[in-house]
Amino acid sequence: MRVSSRSEFVQLPQTALRDKKQMHVLNVVLDQADRSPAMVRLAKRLAKRLSPGK
Repeated sequence: MRVSSRSEFVQLPQTALRDKKQMHVLNVVLDQADRSPAMVRLAKRLAKRLSPGK
């Protein structure tokens, strides 16, 4: 399920939780300017961990 708006962000997780027949993956698409400092730190740590040669 692709989530690209606030209303979808509210609605789709609830829809997914109600559907017990299958697993759902939410693909949350954020505007590049909409990043918190914590999200930037997390992304840097993940990139460092996943980089080749580590």
